[in-house]
Amino acid sequence: MEKSINNEINKNQHIAVIIPITRLPKHLDYFDYIIPEELQNKIRINQIVEIPFCNRKINGIIVKIKTQSTEDSIKLKKINKIFEPEIILSEHLIKLIQWASNYYCASLPLIAKIIFPEIPKRKILNIPKQFTTLSLEIAKRLTVPKKSLTKIKDAIDLINKQEIKCELLCYQNQSEKFFVYIKIIKIFLDKNPQKQILIIVPQIADIQQIYQYLNYYFSNQISVLHNKLSQTLFWQEWQKIYNQQSKIILGTRLAIFSPIKNLNLIIIDNEESLTNYKSEQNPRYNVQTLAEKISEFTKAKCILASQAPRVETFYRTQSNTQNISIAHLDKNKLNINIVNMQDEWRKENYSLISDELEGKINQTLEKKGKIFLFLNRRGLGTITKCIDCNHLFKCPRCSLPLILTHQTQTVNYKFICCHCNFIQDRAIKCPHCNGVNIKTSGIGTQRVEKEIKKLFPDVKILRVDKESEIFTNYSKYDIIIGTQFFFKQFNQPNIFNLIGIVLANSLFYRPDFRSSEKTFQQLSQIINWSNNQSDIIIQTHSPENYVIQALAKQDYYFFYKYEIEMRKKFNYPPFYKLIKLIYQNSDLKKIEKETNELVDKLKMCFSLSKTVEIIGPISPMISKIKEKYRKQIILKINSNFNFSFLNKKLLNELDKNWIIDVDPVEIL
Repeated sequence: MEKSINNEINKNQHIAVIIPITRLPKHLDYFDYIIPEELQNKIRINQIVEIPFCNRKINGIIVKIKTQSTEDSIKLKKINKIFEPEIILSEHLIKLIQWASNYYCASLPLIAKIIFPEIPKRKILNIPKQFTTLSLEIAKRLTVPKKSLTKIKDAIDLINKQEIKCELLCYQNQSEKFFVYIKIIKIFLDKNPQKQILIIVPQIADIQQIYQYLNYYFSNQISVLHNKLSQTLFWQEWQKIYNQQSKIILGTRLAIFSPIKNLNLIIIDNEESLTNYKSEQNPRYNVQTLAEKISEFTKAKCILASQAPRVETFYRTQSNTQNISIAHLDKNKLNINIVNMQDEWRKENYSLISDELEGKINQTLEKKGKIFLFLNRRGLGTITKCIDCNHLFKCPRCSLPLILTHQTQTVNYKFICCHCNFIQDRAIKCPHCNGVNIKTSGIGTQRVEKEIKKLFPDVKILRVDKESEIFTNYSKYDIIIGTQFFFKQFNQPNIFNLIGIVLANSLFYRPDFRSSEKTFQQLSQIINWSNNQSDIIIQTHSPENYVIQALAKQDYYFFYKYEIEMRKKFNYPPFYKLIKLIYQNSDLKKIEKETNELVDKLKMCFSLSKTVEIIGPISPMISKIKEKYRKQIILKINSNFNFSFLNKKLLNELDKNWIIDVDPVEIL
């Protein structure tokens, strides 16, 4: 190769600046490659090419073309060839790679690897369809009451205004939400037939329901993207989007990186589903953040739809400085009753089922009605410990408490870890002191099932959680006991005449600033998911708590008023930005040394600043994962502070043992 370069007549060589599409550390971003003479007139900016890299062939994105003297470029490698079929990425995707790399402290090649998919080695024909199509009968269900039409028209008119770039759509009823989606998509496609629309949903299970309606109204114009697709099918869908054969792109969070050329509208469905929209792997991106950045780059409209919006999102609608407006759909008043479980104890009723809930279940069964009982905890109990020495039974992999469950098929009691699915037999004696005085406390769905079977021995009862079998015909059961797992899988809530929330405050006391918000959002979804004619009973030990009060009033503003004051008082989002830094290593001494050294550096850097608060190092709730111990540092940064300075100064210098989580979901 050196001889051919030395023999060049021109003194200058054309050089391509390339982002390799591969996993690389933070400090490695761009690489220079010689453009061979035969490709001189074919190479384009943002083009995908094949390059030699570390003794292998990989793809890369050309972001710049420059000239360089032949002597300077003598050690550079050449581009192998242009990727086939020829791919030139949209300008907004290149901007997104660069912005996300800086914001989330990740390398450009790593972001590029998410954007450009793995290419299948061989072509497979006759790929089956992902979803069934919608019948005319189901399509007719997408109707709304006449009284709601005026409110829906107002919402659509507001969304359609040019000057508003971001819209928060607050809804209660799923049918009305889908009705708005279909109407607004039709308006946008009629206005700009060449444009494309992106719809992001929280989970794969959410795709089927919305796909059916979209396919009925916009057949053969839809591509679906999610991480469970085969490599071949994903690549096929990706190409359809790139070639503009698909007008509507529907998918989970990775669909945000779709190769759309003419984006006109982005819809983020259930924007409050932060745990689904925030990546748990590096780079730890947030879909909503990226969607609004893409909207800024492309001038596309962004709709955030929610039943109970994130506090940060709603705060922006209340601020005159933010270009985000709010559209409300009609709300129906539901029949909600709060039961104080403290009163039950005073009556010496120590059951999980209050007298009122038991009475309502009886009444519903007499009328041949259906009942759903919700508790978002699996198992018989949530904590098992030795009474003699206080030893807590924890997962050996991740140090979280083990949950006691009953395996129906084998008639065995098991310990299970909800985080990593570690399973072991129930302990007969304590491994620490050999004592046999072992007690399990807390409640789970299996314990609720036992109590319900005692109270109602002659009815058909089904428990549905991650450990139970999956059924399709739920209608033959009288009482269903389920976690959020059932709630996410089941799309026919109208069969239930009574919904009982067994313990509403199970998330209240988690030591995390989002615990009240998560509780309110989760219970709001279940309440709104119910039939308007359903009775709803919420059992709680804290009826005076503002979350329970807001649910009883069905008043988001009531919840928001209390929650935003708490956030302001304790310096949490939206007033402060959070960064979670986790160091993991099998050597505890190394962890202590590295985390303390970083805290000292941070304190020196911000000793005179009141805009950055440093918490830690502290042990997180999950203090051990895959045999590695963990410690974390939490940074609270005033929203007015330019934290990119912090990235360049300190965060980008951290080694691979550090996890950098910008805007974490929780700080436990």
